[in-house]
Amino acid sequence: MEQNLGNRWRFVGAALVMQLCLGVLYSWAVFRGPLTALHGWSKVQTIAPYRWSVLMFTVAMIIAGFWQDKKGPRLVGTVGGILMGTGVLLSAFIGNSVGGLIFGYGILGGLGVGFAYVTPIATCVKWFPDKRGMIVGLAVMGFGAGSLIFAPLIEKLIGNNPEAYATTIPRTFIILSVVFYICVIGAAQVYRVPPAGYKPPGWEPPVATGAPTKEDFTPGEMVKTWQFWILWVIYFLGTSVGITAIGQAKPIIVELSKGAAVMSGGAALGLMSLFNGVGRLAWGATSDKIGRNMTTVAMYCGYL
Repeated sequence: MEQNLGNRWRFVGAALVMQLCLGVLYSWAVFRGPLTALHGWSKVQTIAPYRWSVLMFTVAMIIAGFWQDKKGPRLVGTVGGILMGTGVLLSAFIGNSVGGLIFGYGILGGLGVGFAYVTPIATCVKWFPDKRGMIVGLAVMGFGAGSLIFAPLIEKLIGNNPEAYATTIPRTFIILSVVFYICVIGAAQVYRVPPAGYKPPGWEPPVATGAPTKEDFTPGEMVKTWQFWILWVIYFLGTSVGITAIGQAKPIIVELSKGAAVMSGGAALGLMSLFNGVGRLAWGATSDKIGRNMTTVAMYCGYL
């Protein structure tokens, strides 16, 4: 059914706002040096909250996918914003221990990011059946590029005076939590799904050619296919590289740049995030042109 239900790009705008905030997950490296200076923690201890946040992010996405199919993206996105904001806020008050940061930033924050992350993707894809690849890339571009904003901001808020870290680190968590409460929860209120059979004005779905194929699988059917496990392994290996590099980015940059006049660790992390975000949009748009399979092959050849 072809309908005109208002400007569908408003959902993309809300998705970008939300995903930019969720991208703070990739800014954790900026906290590691100040936490080490303040508490004398080891590298293993300072990376622990980030590891937990990535783990809970992954788990939450699976739960959120099922939940938003039943309850809609607005509720799930709102819960994600509440969990994320609360986790970061708690980190300001219980962040004097590694366990406190794991619980606040890692577990609650990671769950919040995972719940919220799914909702803009699912929403935008339904409103843009004619531009699926590009729109998914655009919807998640903010997540990859979030550190472009938040890494330098966090670095500025914390400052470079170790004697002030006991004040500036908790204050930074509080400021971030307010931003997340407002922006993530606010963006979620924009989301809604189109009516059944929705088609954008002037667009007709492509006519299938050749032998009919089964397009929809249940989760149980999906995990029994060899294609699923091939893709799972490919994406596991690919994302492991990126997540590991991002988590260790600032310490590596600081170590390599000793004595050299280069950009700050936060700025360098932001630059990495810029290309992370641009790549998501570019590959998404490319997949609309040459197909998902060829795009996946091209991406992973790029890793080589």
